[in-house]
Amino acid sequence: AHPYLQQPSLLRWCQERSVLVTAYCPLGPLTKEQLRPGPVDKPVEEAARRLKKTPAQVLLRWCLQTGRGVVTTTSRHDRLGEFLGIFDVELSDQEVEAISAAGA
Repeated sequence: AHPYLQQPSLLRWCQERSVLVTAYCPLGPLTKEQLRPGPVDKPVEEAARRLKKTPAQVLLRWCLQTGRGVVTTTSRHDRLGEFLGIFDVELSDQEVEAISAAGA
């Protein structure tokens, strides 16, 4: 899942049964041409500025804070380090809601 593919009913169903939902294409709003530019860009960029993180880190953090597991792929060490940099920050409730609402 990503902000444009939230599937709240499925997420709730899985959480009620202790099933972890993994995010499909969590960086889609950044990497998929057909999703750019989009309404989640602004709240993601604002959160990235406040946290001094990249938009990719904000999207991965949004996944975690909304109860989704994250699986990413990269062969680049610098990107791997970037992706691991999501554990020392937290989006505010308002940022999570703004991203979710923009993608709904």
